[in-house]
Amino acid sequence: MMGEAGVRETFVRASAGADIAVVEGAMGLYDGLEGTDIASTAHVAKVLDAPVLLVVDAGGASRSVHAMVRGYAGFDPGVRVAGTIFNRIGSPRHMAMIEETKSLPVYGGIPRRKDLAVESRHLGLAMAAETGAMAGFGAVVEETCDLDGIIGLARSAPPLPALPEVPDRSEVGARVGVARDAAFCFYYA
Repeated sequence: MMGEAGVRETFVRASAGADIAVVEGAMGLYDGLEGTDIASTAHVAKVLDAPVLLVVDAGGASRSVHAMVRGYAGFDPGVRVAGTIFNRIGSPRHMAMIEETKSLPVYGGIPRRKDLAVESRHLGLAMAAETGAMAGFGAVVEETCDLDGIIGLARSAPPLPALPEVPDRSEVGARVGVARDAAFCFYYA
């Protein structure tokens, strides 16, 4: 809808002044429009030359998750799958078994806990305001993930070109309303 130049421009504007920027994907990494990679998370990562930190459901598996990771990493050579975080880790031993067969850098393992479960719905999205599950999630990630490593990975992305100055439009006098309620709650920059 906005083209590759529009994706880059939006990203540069939205992340101006930020230490790092996180681009969250929807659906599967390679799932785009009508069976292509167009508008997929992988496509956006290629457009931005951004590393991909793959979050993998490790519930009920150990070594097998690395076959999946290798498949994702090798599927499109233009996508830099640079590391993983494993989700739904059953125990410290489960995480140790996963780490023994490392296929890419592992940046963490988030435990399987009922208080961290988030209901899924269309496109896998659930609003944080609708669930109490998010309250302690940040602390769990801080305890179980290599945040310094993740920040280093984010900073490994090359800088994007600067944008031209945008004229000051503060004197235009236009009024803008933004709806935000239960019906209008998914917003993307």
